[in-house]
Amino acid sequence: MTDAISGAIFPSNRVGRQTFFVASAMVLLGLGLGVYVNKWWLLLALMPGIGMMVTALSGFCPMSWMLARMPWNGSGKSGGCCGG
Repeated sequence: MTDAISGAIFPSNRVGRQTFFVASAMVLLGLGLGVYVNKWWLLLALMPGIGMMVTALSGFCPMSWMLARMPWNGSGKSGGCCGG
């Protein structure tokens, strides 16, 4: 695999990997709960799919945008946990 292809499939940046992890966890959790608990949980598995379509069509990824602003990713804001 070339670097361009492997970079597109397996993002090396931290937020990209977190986005893949959260999306796959939502799909697996939604499918499991949908099969064993209630069929309405399948909607949880639908959400990452819709998010991926939005990303493909617009170039903007809402989940990556939210994850980039989480405190563990160093959102760039100085101060304590409460903005102080």
